[in-house]
Amino acid sequence: MCWGLALTTITLNFLYLQYILPALGSVLLYLGFRALWRENGWLQLGYGLSALLLLARGAVTVLNATPAAQWLATGEGELLGLSLALTAWLLYFTLWRGLKGVFR
Repeated sequence: MCWGLALTTITLNFLYLQYILPALGSVLLYLGFRALWRENGWLQLGYGLSALLLLARGAVTVLNATPAAQWLATGEGELLGLSLALTAWLLYFTLWRGLKGVFR
């Protein structure tokens, strides 16, 4: 999960790493939360959010390969980017609360 958190925040703009690293990080987060989802409710919520983040990143990657990439550059596309960022912050919060519950 630590690698997933790190890779979702890194963006390198060469060799298509700006697409590969966040996608790989989302997969690692999903797999990490999948292993912990039965511990408490916060980790269950994190599991759901990581699945949502994985699907959204996949959809954005596919949309970038189509003519819909022009739509992503408009105001509606910025709203999608804002919702992805908000989902990532909620994911960090659920991880913090879930680990806090586990340590109790």
